[in-house]
Amino acid sequence: MVETVGHIFVYDHVAATKEVPDRYAIKDLNKRLYSLAPSADLMGEYRQTDNEISGAIIQTTQPRLIENDMYQLDKDIDDYISECENRSFVDCMELAVRIHHRLAQIHPFEDGNGRTSRALMNWLLKLKGLPPLYVESESKQEYLEAMKEADGFNYEPLNLLFMRRLLSSMVELNSRIEIGVRSA
Repeated sequence: MVETVGHIFVYDHVAATKEVPDRYAIKDLNKRLYSLAPSADLMGEYRQTDNEISGAIIQTTQPRLIENDMYQLDKDIDDYISECENRSFVDCMELAVRIHHRLAQIHPFEDGNGRTSRALMNWLLKLKGLPPLYVESESKQEYLEAMKEADGFNYEPLNLLFMRRLLSSMVELNSRIEIGVRSA
C-alpha cells in the first residue's frame, strides 16, 4: 500500500513538473516512491552494496561507479532533449526506452529501480507531448524478456512492446476525448 501511494506521488510530480530530469531528479523520484515507507530517509540515495537483477544477463553498476554512470545518463538525457526537438515521436520513444533501459541496468538504488526507470521514461515522453506508458501485469513477462534482449543490445522487442503501449494509450485517450466531446 505504501509503495502504491508512493507511485501516485511519483506520477503526480512527473505530470506537474516542467523541469528536465537529471540525476538529482531521478534520486528524488526514487525518494518519492518510498516517501511513506518506514525507511524513507534511506531511499533516493545510491546503493552502497553490489546487487543483481534476477534473470538478467548483465551485471549492475558497481557502487563506486554509480555516480559516474548517472553523470553519463545525464548526458544521454541532454541529448534526448536536444535531439527530440526535430525528430519523430517514434524516434523519441525509442531514445526514451534506451534511457529507461540504461537506468535499469545501472540499478542505482536498493529498491524501486524498475518503477523509477519507467517513471523517468514517462517524464521524457511527456516532454515530447506523448502519453505515459505502463506495463500491464499480463505483459510483465514479455517486458522482462524484452529487457533481457536489450541487455544484449537488441532493443527491437522492447521498442515494439512500448510502441504497442504508446498506440494503445493514444487510442484510449482519443476515445475519451471523443466521448467528452459527444457529451458536451
